[in-house]
Amino acid sequence: MLKLSVFKALIASSIFFVVGCNADQLSRPKVLIIGDSISLGYTPYVRKALDSKAVVVHSAGNSQDSNNGVRNLRRWIGSGKWDVISFNFGLWDICYRQPGSITKDHKDKMNGSIAVPLDQYERNLDLIASQLKATGANVIFQSITVVPQQDPCRNSVDVEKYNQTAAKVMRRLGIPVNDLQVVSASLPDGMRESNTDVHYTKPGYAELAKSVAKSIEDAL
Repeated sequence: MLKLSVFKALIASSIFFVVGCNADQLSRPKVLIIGDSISLGYTPYVRKALDSKAVVVHSAGNSQDSNNGVRNLRRWIGSGKWDVISFNFGLWDICYRQPGSITKDHKDKMNGSIAVPLDQYERNLDLIASQLKATGANVIFQSITVVPQQDPCRNSVDVEKYNQTAAKVMRRLGIPVNDLQVVSASLPDGMRESNTDVHYTKPGYAELAKSVAKSIEDAL
């Protein structure tokens, strides 16, 4: 009888723990992150930093360029309610490629064409940001991170031009911008994958996440 009582108590406490965890998760603000592989890299660290304050979710997969964002935004938002939405487009937009499928073999900043011209990027961001605001969430734009001079498909000077255009759109819509261009430029070379790659090591993503988490926390 004693063993049965203990067993029942354990079952009851387990149920209470699971229900309590679910209740706690349901009570916390919901944060959606939309973005490319850079955002996929820093999201786990953002989630950890905000664990006690919010439930952080990344949209399914790599969001790629802003054309893809226009096509898939409604699916990424879904039917749930988001308290904060952090988003970014840019690194895919400024990639120059030869015609054909999106592969490494087609990257070519000397003879290729830019994926999304600046005027189209502006129109896309205006549409995306307006739809995000319409959800009622507090929206944040994360600016494009730096591009190494030796990147095979991007020109580093395009980052500034596209970030300035994004900032103009966000000012028009009253959306704050978190300047990840400045943050990423301050990182030491050891936190980058290489001098030809826009990606970061785990410590690099952890540093970017500090800035992203702070911008989200300020919006909660």
